[in-house]
Amino acid sequence: MKCPHCNYKNGVDLDNKMKMVRGKHGSFYKLSNQIIMETMGKPNECFSPSSYEIYGCPKCMKLFMDI
Repeated sequence: MKCPHCNYKNGVDLDNKMKMVRGKHGSFYKLSNQIIMETMGKPNECFSPSSYEIYGCPKCMKLFMDI
């Protein structure tokens, strides 16, 4: 995984042929409850909620969504 804020990497690196990377700050944090993101559609338009995982970076301490 890669942090979109500071580019810290830990775990499986999808950019580098599925190579395992061990970052010096440790593993990413994961929110324990599920977050549901709902798109704001136009009036009379159907939409379906999409769910995303929320992670926290151990290096820069910022949160981000990942599919």
